Amino acid sequence: MAKTLQTIEPGVPKETGQLMELLGAFSFRLREKHLLIIVPLVAAVLAPVRAMLISFSREDVVDANGELIGWWGLFNFAIPVGAVLIAVAVVLDKIADVYDKRSTALQVADVEAQRRAAEDTAAASVSALAALMASTIRAATRSGVAHKTLVEELPQMLTLQAAKAVGTGTRATYFTLSYDEQGMRILSDPVHSTEFPRTDKPTRGFYESEQPGHSIWSVMNGADESPSVRHYPEEIDDLDWATKEYKTFISLPVKTEKTQFGMLSVNNAQDGSIATTQKFVILAMARAFALVLASDQEAQSWLAPLQPNDSRES
Repeated sequence: MAKTLQTIEPGVPKETGQLMELLGAFSFRLREKHLLIIVPLVAAVLAPVRAMLISFSREDVVDANGELIGWWGLFNFAIPVGAVLIAVAVVLDKIADVYDKRSTALQVADVEAQRRAAEDTAAASVSALAALMASTIRAATRSGVAHKTLVEELPQMLTLQAAKAVGTGTRATYFTLSYDEQGMRILSDPVHSTEFPRTDKPTRGFYESEQPGHSIWSVMNGADESPSVRHYPEEIDDLDWATKEYKTFISLPVKTEKTQFGMLSVNNAQDGSIATTQKFVILAMARAFALVLASDQEAQSWLAPLQPNDSRES
């Protein structure tokens, strides 16, 4: 496959740069097809073929002056045409060589840029995790009104830092778990944060009494050790990608070994934006938040007042 350059040298007029880029791509394509070798070889044999035809001395091939006639007369131009073809092939091969080297350099630069971007993203994720950990430590070490205020602020801090961990185009939402009078689960009271340019909000919660087969309950029933990141266009029974502003998401329960508190969901407008680093940073955030809630029975009563000890808790 022919390579394509994406940049034009500084100081070169745009039209000239585009022409050189097209010529370079054309030359490289010819070399890939071995035409820059085949054409000179063919050109090199034109002169010997002409000499051989003249040596036949047939009247329908050679005239009295020793020149080829009829269609054979085309070989009279064998030497100049062959020389031109060889020269052109040499020039195009040099252009293809320059183009190949520039293309390779750009590819290396692109790989390096991607590596640096991945490092920057990982650093931002860890920084967001550190910020949340600082908030959880403050909440866990305060008492009285200060403790209650900090715990109440933690859901917002959780979504804020979870969104920052993924970056541009992210929305993070925390849903509090409670139960209705029949013991059916409810994920409601969403707290969310967004990263530019997202401004959308969660429209409603999840009600097990209305949608007992919704995939979110499988998430709540499952372990959180390695949550799945879902991507467009993966088929999900209860999700229509066309109606969503995101192309990838991760949802996981916020829980300890024995108690569930809610669910954290993080999505992004670009497929593949939640990498392994972000996934485990989000998991660490959810666990840190759950530990603060589990360490204080009073906090548990604020955020999940109706939790029974049934088989849905894990």
